[in-house]
Amino acid sequence: MAEFVKRTDWEGSEQKKPTRTISGVAPISVMVPPRRCPHGVCAYCPTFDNASQSYTPESPAVIRAISLAYDPKKQVESRLKSYFAMNHPTDKIELIIMGGTFMGFPREFQLDFVKKCYDAMNGFDSKTLKEAKDANEKAKNRCVALCIETRPDHC
Repeated sequence: MAEFVKRTDWEGSEQKKPTRTISGVAPISVMVPPRRCPHGVCAYCPTFDNASQSYTPESPAVIRAISLAYDPKKQVESRLKSYFAMNHPTDKIELIIMGGTFMGFPREFQLDFVKKCYDAMNGFDSKTLKEAKDANEKAKNRCVALCIETRPDHC
């Protein structure tokens, strides 16, 4: 799925929403499943049952995550397809894991979540996160930056 062929029928075509990748890097945001802070409800964070802490269900990333059952691989694949449809390059990707409570999940969940994101960029499933990261170094959709949204009380 992740390997796209350059569209020759779009040569010279205009990109839709050109500012998305104007830096040469395609940002891909994925949302972790809803999980509350361990200390209760933060006064400053919106809290909804179907959205990650501090996000509202109306934001595009949350809508996409909900529609894909918060599956990280499907979220990345969906964004890759969107960029392809808008004639954007996806050779350099900044992967942004959103949700704030990522560090509150068990370590095994964290590693598997990131591995599935890499698997989506690579176009095949790897056995381990290390294998997925190693494969991604030569993939057509390379992750050049990984940003994990955290909370200071989870680090």
